[in-house]
Amino acid sequence: MNMQLSAFNDRMDKLESGLEQKISAKVAQILDKRISTEISKIRNNVETKLANVKRDIRAELDSELDQINDKLNDVIHDVKNRPVRKDVMILH
Repeated sequence: MNMQLSAFNDRMDKLESGLEQKISAKVAQILDKRISTEISKIRNNVETKLANVKRDIRAELDSELDQINDKLNDVIHDVKNRPVRKDVMILH
């Protein structure tokens, strides 16, 4: 009787151990999938925000460049239309 109880206990221990390993593996698999999904969502969110920031910076830079070009064109226009002074010597 004692041998049967010992064999039964050994069998239960093996079943518990196997079940623990299966549960641990399944939990790890579920956590890994969930973490991967959340990281993917975060990555997409960050990429969207970066794209928006890049777009805004480009728009600001384009606006600044347009202003600089307008000012440069004004200076060029003023220089072309300015009368030439006769007392200035031009050296070649």
